[in-house]
Amino acid sequence: MIRMLAVLASLAIVAGAARAASISLLWDPPTNCVDGTSLTNLLGHQLYFWQDGGTTNKRTCGTNGSATVSGLTGGTTFTFAVAAYNYLGESEKSNLIRWTAPTLGALPAAPQNVRMKSEAP
Repeated sequence: MIRMLAVLASLAIVAGAARAASISLLWDPPTNCVDGTSLTNLLGHQLYFWQDGGTTNKRTCGTNGSATVSGLTGGTTFTFAVAAYNYLGESEKSNLIRWTAPTLGALPAAPQNVRMKSEAP
């Protein structure tokens, strides 16, 4: 079984507003097959993620044990899981990670009553 290790999150700031969040996930790639033999033919990992009641998204990742998902809507809760695969198929999914994408709230209101201050020479 693959065990998720860490979650690193960030927000993309565009023109002063939070537009989308991203998450970086880390895990321990498997070193053995289900029968206990040494794993020598890992082809990669599949990252699964979804919103509650939403469609499951699947991304193919390399063999290094990390992936970043970008463009996630702030304030939305996502669930993530990872599976390893080789030419025979896919492993069981890892433990689930639930994470709510952060938001920064609203933009500030515009300044009011702007005026010019003149000074004598």
